[in-house]
Amino acid sequence: MGREETVAGAPSGRRTARDHRCQPDLAIHARHARAEGTTLYKVPSPAAAIRAIVKTHAALRTNVELATEVGRKLFPPSEAALVGELIRRDLPYYDASISRDFVAGMNQFARDVGILKGQGPYESVVAARFSDLWAA
Repeated sequence: MGREETVAGAPSGRRTARDHRCQPDLAIHARHARAEGTTLYKVPSPAAAIRAIVKTHAALRTNVELATEVGRKLFPPSEAALVGELIRRDLPYYDASISRDFVAGMNQFARDVGILKGQGPYESVVAARFSDLWAA
């Protein structure tokens, strides 16, 4: 596992595992994920995790330089310099919602490359019960 550090804003004493394989935007709200591979249903508060993702996206839209600041804390200087530009480039595509059309397309792609047989139902892929939290 990667280095471990206290996350700003996390309750006192709570620590989260972060490593260099994390996506930068996910690292910002890593306080809601205890370890790699944690599913939304296993975090202490799935609703809080979703709200944190939506808030993080909104904060980055307001000030993309926040990504550079986080990058400096998580990555070596040569890589940290790339984080802000990467986030700036991808920011228009950040969206906490996952549509039925997206899941259908993802399933079709997975079938096309031979890693899925059948259909992964939307409700099995997406935590739709939290959809009211997806909007900013």
